[in-house]
Amino acid sequence: MVIPTQVNTEQPLQGDLDDIDDSLGSAPYSNEGERKVLIQQYDYAVRTLMDMVVEGDLVLDPDYQRQYRWPDEKAARFIESIVLNIPVPVLYLAEDSDGTFSVIDGQQRLTSLLRFIKPHELSSLYPDRQLAPLELNDLRVRPDLNGMPYASLPRLDKSALAKRPIRCIVILNESDTTLKFEVFERLNTGSVSLTDQEVRNCIYRGSYNQLIKRLATNEDFHELLNLPESLSKAMKDAELVLRFFAYKELTNEAYYADNFAEYLNKHMEDRRVITEDMARRLQDEFEATVQVVKRVLGPGIAFRKPSNREDPSTATFAQNKINGAIYEAQMISFSRYLATGRTLSDIELKERTLRAFSDDVFWNALFQGTAQRRKAIDRSRILTDLLVS
Repeated sequence: MVIPTQVNTEQPLQGDLDDIDDSLGSAPYSNEGERKVLIQQYDYAVRTLMDMVVEGDLVLDPDYQRQYRWPDEKAARFIESIVLNIPVPVLYLAEDSDGTFSVIDGQQRLTSLLRFIKPHELSSLYPDRQLAPLELNDLRVRPDLNGMPYASLPRLDKSALAKRPIRCIVILNESDTTLKFEVFERLNTGSVSLTDQEVRNCIYRGSYNQLIKRLATNEDFHELLNLPESLSKAMKDAELVLRFFAYKELTNEAYYADNFAEYLNKHMEDRRVITEDMARRLQDEFEATVQVVKRVLGPGIAFRKPSNREDPSTATFAQNKINGAIYEAQMISFSRYLATGRTLSDIELKERTLRAFSDDVFWNALFQGTAQRRKAIDRSRILTDLLVS
């Protein structure tokens, strides 16, 4: 029997945060009691791993993973290494609540094996992907195998490849969620590290995550944000959707450890599965808020810092990047305004929104200690009061 390994920490963990306009402040993770990461090690034969992929027990292509990008030569040399019994890197997997595993690190290697050993499964497993069967080529030690598909391998080589074990480290589902988030972030060793939201996209898979990703594609929302393509690909737009829903619920009584990343993690964990009715209501609320922000402020002003806070009506606004705290305050406040049923003119709404910048408490809540509970509550409260009073 294999006993799960417990990795404990008694020190706060500092989480990195990919900021927009340096406004999404971070703080050390809270340390409420002992936290543990539970892992279990397996030595799975290559044949077993491929069967797990085909049967759906191992999710080879989860949402958060990037596209397969290995050239055929690199994939072939990896397979040659296994045939030669050369040690290959460990695979890192994560256990989900339904008992399935998903890949944290090792997607390129496993996909290469699948292309070679079970090419007939590619079209059914990944109908939207252009994954071609793999033949060995450019081998250095076993050039006699060049040009061969798996079916043509000599019996001894085919058997050696299928039976060769690969060490797998599985992060068990019972692990502390915050530390599990850290493990995902640190173990992903791709050429570009995963962002916090890409990690959430893996850990908190469910109907709520699907809703957030769907809303992040809203055209009006994208026009207001005007994010660089690189940030959209890194799911920064999805993180902003999440931030709207999460901080709209923040109260003095809510759990909050003055940590932006941990609060968003807990929010997604608590709402992982939502009903279709709840999803529709959240979508309607988000879309209505985006529409009124676009109508009243427009892409050039919404979510941006004014050059002159004493008289914002004559100010210019930063065009190259949005400010996350301003985004949060304006989205939440306009949403609360809509909920009251009031019907101020667009001109009046715009004037009141810009007037908020001259308030010292509001201004400080946008640029100093923005992750603090008091600052997060103040910035939406002050603007909401202006819109609905």
